[in-house]
Amino acid sequence: GKGVLEPDSAAEGIGVLEIDGDFAMSGGVLAMNLTGGVRSDFLLVTGKTTLGGTLDLRFAGLTTAPADPIEIIESSGGLAGRFATVDFGPVFGGTIVPSL
Repeated sequence: GKGVLEPDSAAEGIGVLEIDGDFAMSGGVLAMNLTGGVRSDFLLVTGKTTLGGTLDLRFAGLTTAPADPIEIIESSGGLAGRFATVDFGPVFGGTIVPSL
């Protein structure tokens, strides 16, 4: 789809969006608020997830240690593709290493 998908549209809000079935992003933006640990936006897909478009990471009072991973997508059917663009916004004294 094309547009903006946010698990929680409130500024610095945290939400979980569950998609029952496959999810394909051919364009548009997946906007995720990150605070660390279990308090970050989360996309839960019961089918296969195909990535595309832009991943917009919004750091809302990030409290995790620099080496701690933050999981934002769980897909029972696996992940395919990649985001065309990843917007990290302002990063406060850390390094981000995206991985699947």
